[in-house]
Amino acid sequence: MLVAVVLLIVSVVALYVVTNANVRLGLVCLFAALFAVTVNTMSNARRAELFASTAASVFFKFLVAITNEKQVYSSACCLREWEVGIAVS
Repeated sequence: MLVAVVLLIVSVVALYVVTNANVRLGLVCLFAALFAVTVNTMSNARRAELFASTAASVFFKFLVAITNEKQVYSSACCLREWEVGIAVS
C-alpha cells in the first residue's frame, strides 16, 4: 500500500506543476490506472472496493487540477490588471 500512497503524492505534485489542461487530463488517467493496478496487485480488495478507492483518488486529482487551474488563471488576470494599471498611469 505504500506504493499506492506514493503514487497519490506524486500525482498531486505532477498535477500542480503541469499547466497544460490536456496534459493534466492525461496524467489523471495515467495515475488512475496505475493506482488501480497497484491496489489490485498489492491487496486482496474486492472489485467494489477497488472501484470506490480509484473513484475517490480520481475525484481528488480532479479537485487538485481544477484548483490549480483557477489559481493560474487568477494570477494571470491580476498580472494583466497590474500591467494595464501601469500603462494607464
